[in-house]
Amino acid sequence: MGEEQAPMHSGLTEREAAQRLRVKGFNHLPQSRRKPLSRIVFEVVREPMFLPFEG
Repeated sequence: MGEEQAPMHSGLTEREAAQRLRVKGFNHLPQSRRKPLSRIVFEVVREPMFLPFEG
C-alpha cells in the first residue's frame, strides 16, 4: 500500500517563529472587561421573558 511518509519536520523553524513573534507579538487573547453586578441585573430585568416572573 503506497502510503507516503510525512516529513519529520512540519512546524516553523526557529527563525520563522522569531520573525512571527517580532511581527505579530505574543499569542494572547484580548482581555474582556467584567460587567458589574448592577449591569447584569439591569439586563435581566429588562428582558421581555422576565415579565411573567414579576407577577
